[in-house]
Amino acid sequence: MLRTDLSDEVITSRIIEFLEQHPEGYDKDTKEALIKSALWGRRTSSTVSELDEIYNYLHLDQKDNNIYQAFADMITSRFDINRPIYEIGGGQLPTVGKILSLKQNQGTVTIYDPKLLITKTDIPNLKLVRKEFTGNEIVESNALMIGYKPCDATIPIMKYIAKNDLDFMIALCDCAHGFPEIMDEDDINLWYQSCEWPVYSKYAEEERVKESGQEIRRIKRLSMEKYGNYCPVIYNSTETKY
Repeated sequence: MLRTDLSDEVITSRIIEFLEQHPEGYDKDTKEALIKSALWGRRTSSTVSELDEIYNYLHLDQKDNNIYQAFADMITSRFDINRPIYEIGGGQLPTVGKILSLKQNQGTVTIYDPKLLITKTDIPNLKLVRKEFTGNEIVESNALMIGYKPCDATIPIMKYIAKNDLDFMIALCDCAHGFPEIMDEDDINLWYQSCEWPVYSKYAEEERVKESGQEIRRIKRLSMEKYGNYCPVIYNSTETKY
């Protein structure tokens, strides 16, 4: 939700100014749609991703009713964040990773996204990388992997996490990118009705378990429906599946 101490005119003008400063990030149609929808945040805590990011980046949203803050709180309440954290598919503007970097006492947060508009930051433990995460990068064994609606990056992230047995938390989007390649419609429906994710299990079994005999950690899910996001948040617990 948008801040109540700012008028509609102020919010709209700040968004227009931001879009004019970053013409490379938004085509004409997207820019016009964002301006037309500038005040959606008066009615809901979750709009379109581009608008949510701008609200957060310009500090136009309420800190206590903010979907990025809510996701960051879910992470900090379940995982130690004082270690290397990698946010994959972080969006055009740093959001969740930036929030976590400001909470760290040690460690770093690295955000990967080829669409990043901002690559410079005055936060020393925050790294902004304007490129796709390929899985060939060197990631520490104690790293935490996160993603907020990473879309096309979802499957590559899960493959990498499963192969390397890393802690993770991902807020899924409703587009199910990549699923048809490895799952049929019944499998997808089964996932949305249960706490297990066949994609994670598939890659954990193929990439790691067959080689080492290690057990697969159980997948759990959370909800952010109160913030207007109806897709599940998934993470791995210390419990094992078998």
